[in-house]
Amino acid sequence: MTDATAFLAPPPAAVGARGARSPVSPRRRREHHSVVVAAPSSSASPPPPHRGGRRVRRPGRRRPSPAASTVVAAPSRRRRRARGGRPPPRNPALIDRLVVVGETHTHPTHHRIQLDIIRALHDLSTASPSAAGASAAAGRPVVVGLEQFHRQHTPHLDAYVGGRISLPRLLALTDWAHTWGYPAALYTPLFRYCRAHRVRMVGLNAPAALVAAVARGGLDSLPASVVPYLPEMDLGSRPHFARFAAKMSAMGGGAHHGGGGGAEGGRFDLQVLRHYYEAETLWDEYMAESAAEVLAADPAVRLVVLAGTAHVEARDGLPERVERRVGGRAFTVLPTSVRWASAAGTSVPDIDAPLGGGGLADWIWYSPREIDLV
Repeated sequence: MTDATAFLAPPPAAVGARGARSPVSPRRRREHHSVVVAAPSSSASPPPPHRGGRRVRRPGRRRPSPAASTVVAAPSRRRRRARGGRPPPRNPALIDRLVVVGETHTHPTHHRIQLDIIRALHDLSTASPSAAGASAAAGRPVVVGLEQFHRQHTPHLDAYVGGRISLPRLLALTDWAHTWGYPAALYTPLFRYCRAHRVRMVGLNAPAALVAAVARGGLDSLPASVVPYLPEMDLGSRPHFARFAAKMSAMGGGAHHGGGGGAEGGRFDLQVLRHYYEAETLWDEYMAESAAEVLAADPAVRLVVLAGTAHVEARDGLPERVERRVGGRAFTVLPTSVRWASAAGTSVPDIDAPLGGGGLADWIWYSPREIDLV
């Protein structure tokens, strides 16, 4: 396993932007079809108990987010806090500073949506102060937080955006083929845009070896030397666990975060499922901690986080874990693939009603399915 010191490095201080609440202009929304606004809600069955022991505390009932009065609070939460940790200052205006955009990793349209959002926010941040609605954001750059890179990769990202290394060199230094593995071509337009416009990129993710170790043996299997560097962890979200367990069952026991198998006929051994869930939660909490430290480093920052759908939907994966650290409420965008219908020269989502029962994200951004793009 990677040496404990590899988990020490926090994300470097960031500068960022602040602007209008809607992260994309009407013109750019039309380029990628319809956006549906949904109000949050959630419900599910409880997670299995965690009996780890080290630095677990029970803060009591979960407080619903300000705009989510229909959220059913879990009766208790379990958190694991690293020694010496202190939360960053609270920021009640987080919705003006944090946009979290999901993706299906292999879907090219989802990556185009992400780039359009970043481009629109960067244009807003560099607009003249005299431009209508731009005064609050003018001169404040955007920072892009990436699930696709480890927190420890941020110096390499800085070198790439600063023109000191090439894209192939960046991918080699960060061992892209093994740490992420999806085709780099899907992300290349985003990387090149950020370099051309000096939009800072920071890595958010945990080292793959750490997550894989937890998936194999659980949090309690980690060496004592590593434990102080773990983020504070909430393992008690019932809706989050229920959704995770359902997805794992649907996968039929496939490998998860490097943890290997562990299921027969789509049913997981409870201990294996618990370890996988701890790995998933570590994944979310580590990214949330990275994002929170970027936000705390500069009160003016506008951070756009790009992460997989599972970390964004229903808010309780990544967004709420950032909110717990810095206060306020993030703005979430969830690209969602549906069947597309064309008639009378127009193209629209072939659905009868918004998906997700109103609780998936602030915006659900419909896109054609990958198979329909072939």
